[in-house]
Amino acid sequence: MNERIQELAYEAEEQAEREVDQSSGFNGETFHPAFCRIFAELIVKDVCQKLEDDGMVEIAMEMKQYFGAEQ
Repeated sequence: MNERIQELAYEAEEQAEREVDQSSGFNGETFHPAFCRIFAELIVKDVCQKLEDDGMVEIAMEMKQYFGAEQ
């Protein structure tokens, strides 16, 4: 697995654990959907940041809007 994807997966795992613990207590039924949502959001945001860094700001804005990941 790509190192950056692995970093994002770990970050998503940590965020999902905190979110689930705060809302309903940790369990597998609530963790998996939270992890998937957060992981997808992190990937979209990371890709959009790369686009912005490479001068493709308009494309990044369109992608954020398309995926609902506006910051």
